Amino acid sequence: MPHRTTTITTMLLLGAMLTGGSTTPGPTGAGVQESPTPPLGRGRERVYDYTVRVTVGDPTHVNGFNNLATRAMTCEATRLVFPMVLRGNYALVDPERIRVAGMIGGRWTTEGVSWTLRPPGPDGTAVVELTFPPLSTAYLGMEVRWRVRTWEPTIDEAGAAGIGWPEQWPPEVTPFLQPSRFIDSESSRVRAFVESVTNDRQREVPIYLAAKELTRQVVKHFRNVDGGRTNVDAVSSCEQSLELGRGSRADMTCLAVACLRAAGIPARPVMGLGTYLSKNLGKQVQTWLPWCEFYLPGAGWVAFDPFEMRGKGIEFKSLDAPWPWFGSERAFSERAAQSYELFVPGSTQPFECRFELTNGADPGLRGGAFATRFRRFRPWGWMAATCTYEACPVFLESITRNNRTGSLLDR
Repeated sequence: MPHRTTTITTMLLLGAMLTGGSTTPGPTGAGVQESPTPPLGRGRERVYDYTVRVTVGDPTHVNGFNNLATRAMTCEATRLVFPMVLRGNYALVDPERIRVAGMIGGRWTTEGVSWTLRPPGPDGTAVVELTFPPLSTAYLGMEVRWRVRTWEPTIDEAGAAGIGWPEQWPPEVTPFLQPSRFIDSESSRVRAFVESVTNDRQREVPIYLAAKELTRQVVKHFRNVDGGRTNVDAVSSCEQSLELGRGSRADMTCLAVACLRAAGIPARPVMGLGTYLSKNLGKQVQTWLPWCEFYLPGAGWVAFDPFEMRGKGIEFKSLDAPWPWFGSERAFSERAAQSYELFVPGSTQPFECRFELTNGADPGLRGGAFATRFRRFRPWGWMAATCTYEACPVFLESITRNNRTGSLLDR
């Protein structure tokens, strides 16, 4: 109890200093897909060309002599889908520069490839969808190429702390107040954790400061992060993370978002592309990375990364001081947001992968099927007319990024 009293008292005192004790609602513009407005801003701009390639299935089960599949997928109206944030506070994609290739067996082609760019939803996320004809093959694939402009997020700390709570959130952001898959914001354990930090008085301090303090407590709660930088696609649950004080990088993201939502602040996870330094390879590696955003009324979405905030001394920093990886960070401009969900858009089923065993498989299993279920996610989706194939356990993936910053000839 003393810890809780100290925390909320500090927040109240600081809020009074920065806002004159007022919690008057700030501007109420939605700002979901537009450029951020003060106190948020855009800093350094970068331009990148990305190529992401995925192969779904098991190419090792193709007979090299006759090219026949020994463990084949048989499905109709198969689609591979890939989410893409076309327009966000800190990213902009030119739809005219998107290119898609498909692969069946071992042959990549752009000839006759049927793909569609489905328009963005309210949060700015579109979906690239590649459709295959009815087929039976050991593996198939999809390649997407595009260009994205990104900006470093900037923030005026005092200005952000001067924005109070609105009487009503814009309808565009209210979905990000509700629980969603992996984000158990209404669980009793999450609510108890939030109440231990805020004493249910979060609306007596500015939104920005409440979000800061809640994020600090989430970061401090994780005594260990499973897999560190490399484990970005496994997730358990917010309750388990709170109980064990550990979890994956994605678990940190989900818990931070859940706590903000439980406190009444719209927040969302972000799955995007970024880099990490591989000690084994001795170089920067392109990978999927999760991070978070929360909404400031009339300004836009504030980016922050709880995982990167670890070990930066935030437990000793004042709430009115800038924090690394919270609201502003130069390295954010080197990331490209792809989705505001941690799973395939439009999916409602548990993650599942099924293979039909054919052409030389064990006679006792021929004609049957086996399935494996697990709690993992990938932004790629694999869908069919009669069932949904997602996050297949056997696939190859490559991500390449070319820096086009400063080039004036091909923008």
